[in-house]
Amino acid sequence: MLLLGQVSVGQRFSLNKEVSILTSIMTLLKQDRSVQSIGGILNVDINNKQLQASCAGARRKYMLSLDDVKKTKAQQTGVKRKAVSEDTDRLNKLKFSIQKDIDAMRKSADRLAGKAEKLHHITYTAKSNIVLLKTRK
Repeated sequence: MLLLGQVSVGQRFSLNKEVSILTSIMTLLKQDRSVQSIGGILNVDINNKQLQASCAGARRKYMLSLDDVKKTKAQQTGVKRKAVSEDTDRLNKLKFSIQKDIDAMRKSADRLAGKAEKLHHITYTAKSNIVLLKTRK
């Protein structure tokens, strides 16, 4: 087993792979010791009620944990969807209010242009053009 200080740049191997192999070997050794402590794999009584209940309980716990994970994921996606819908609603309201302001400014510019035509005043034409330029931005 190489220590981290002994690894050089030229050696190309995955340290994570080495660690996972060592972990799986250690797990197998621990399981082998527990089987040997009861006298080998052939001496395990599979009709033992306590063993069957333990296995059934473990399966139930596993299924419950899977259900919990599914529920939390569903809640998280629900929260995300709600946040997205709130953002879109807020943006739509903002867009509507901006559009209302633009329409009001255009009406004001049209009114100023009409006034300029009637009175033949250049200042009203200039004001109308300024308002129209602001609505384009």
